[in-house]
Amino acid sequence: MANINMFKLHNDYVFKQYLNDRELFKQLGDYYNGAQYRFEIPAADLEKVQDILQAAGYDITIIDNPKEFVVTIGRFQKHKEILKNSVDVEETGDDKVFLMKDKEAVEMALGMGATKYEGDLFS
Repeated sequence: MANINMFKLHNDYVFKQYLNDRELFKQLGDYYNGAQYRFEIPAADLEKVQDILQAAGYDITIIDNPKEFVVTIGRFQKHKEILKNSVDVEETGDDKVFLMKDKEAVEMALGMGATKYEGDLFS
């Protein structure tokens, strides 16, 4: 069973996951933000979306405190692979701060020169 981390950002729950099931993607298509490459679920629809994903074989983890999933890298450092595995990104000064989709993505980013972000940008 694959795991999906859903992060509470503002009033929505967001996640990034490649769904290789066309029918499943159609069911969730209204929630997909193509510009951000992520799904954005209003709190009112969370239970419905969780049920759909669980029925498709996904294990859902709601992340209320994303601090352990946040890394930063210099604005001008290469970050394409980090961005690909992030749920959200913000610029602060000369840095880019990424909310990564899972712990494996955090480890990959750290291996590429990112560091843990100590602020509470996504909290």
